[in-house]
Amino acid sequence: MFSFSKCFFSCSGSKSNQDESGLLDRCDVIATQEITNGDTIISCNLSAAKLVARIPLSMFVDSLNVVKLDGKEEALVGRGYSTISSNYIGIRESNVPYKLFTSQGKFIGNVGGVGQGPGEYTLIYSSQIDEQNNRIYLLPWTSQSVLAYDLNGQYLESIPLAYKGHKGHIHVNTVKKQVAVVQLVFEEVDDAPVCWLQDWEGNVIHEKRVAHMQVFPDYSNEIYAHKRNDDNIVFSLLRFFAQEDSLYVYSQQTNELTPVFTAKFAGDIPLHDYLAFSDFYVTDIYGKNTNPNIPYTEVVVDRIIVDKNTLKGCHFKLVNNFLGGIHLEERLDECGYTLDDTGFTMCMDSGVLLELIEERLQEKNIPATDRQFLETWKNQISEDDNNYVIYGKIRC
Repeated sequence: MFSFSKCFFSCSGSKSNQDESGLLDRCDVIATQEITNGDTIISCNLSAAKLVARIPLSMFVDSLNVVKLDGKEEALVGRGYSTISSNYIGIRESNVPYKLFTSQGKFIGNVGGVGQGPGEYTLIYSSQIDEQNNRIYLLPWTSQSVLAYDLNGQYLESIPLAYKGHKGHIHVNTVKKQVAVVQLVFEEVDDAPVCWLQDWEGNVIHEKRVAHMQVFPDYSNEIYAHKRNDDNIVFSLLRFFAQEDSLYVYSQQTNELTPVFTAKFAGDIPLHDYLAFSDFYVTDIYGKNTNPNIPYTEVVVDRIIVDKNTLKGCHFKLVNNFLGGIHLEERLDECGYTLDDTGFTMCMDSGVLLELIEERLQEKNIPATDRQFLETWKNQISEDDNNYVIYGKIRC
């Protein structure tokens, strides 16, 4: 079933045969539908969530793929974030060139480079791989242009943005020559919209300005785009000075910005943001980081899930039930990972992967099939390997 001589394999490991569709049926109703300014929004009462569930990763993705990245010196990556397309993997990390690999892990090359010249950058915040049109698009943290490259990593052009962006997310339509942007807007600093659609020359087609979505001018704020396509961008804010806000859908075609989900807090409002999936909304709540291996002051300490249809929900702990049951969930913040409406990705150091395999093998009552799988896999991994990219597409 598995081919360990290759850099790539796909497997389900110890995936449970349980029907995950009914996991929330035992939960309480913790949300209501409300009408706000004509928009129907699901509002979650977090204090109503009493139960804590162990929710398997297979409730979100159908399988996990594992890619061993090329071990060439110039291909080595650290704590990076992955962008996955059908045939390519892009890795972005701080102060190093964006690296492009095939879906089997073969290194193609750097995309642009670090610096101040044409096609160069320091920190990349958003990326898009457009295979059909032989394009890669990168947007630095603070920039007034989108950088375009071909699939060999060669710089092609800069697309001017109508406004200088802060930690923006882009969706580029190469055929129409249009760019949609959602970004942070700093209060009393920027005269810019939260989101807009423009043409290739930087002319605004339409834009959306929302005063209450302006944030304190600090790069500790984040904006998370959970889904991007030619129709909509789904996103939320992680505010450094937390306040109640919503998960939004921005329609590029109609220029409508619609709140679709929010959470109500009984006491002090913690740092939080929202995720959108086909059938669920998730609220991530952040707290103080105590792990020296994680380069953040705050990490996710609680998660609450709400079924869009039944409005039932609970606190939950994500549990990996693929790849022999290794506890990926315990190293999420230590590695570069994403979990959103496109899927799950994780860029993991080979030494960390070996630790997880060893920890799982030391557990009592591990199924024989998992043990055999992990023993075989462990023998194919070296601490000197480049990182492994683990990813799965979202369940439809």
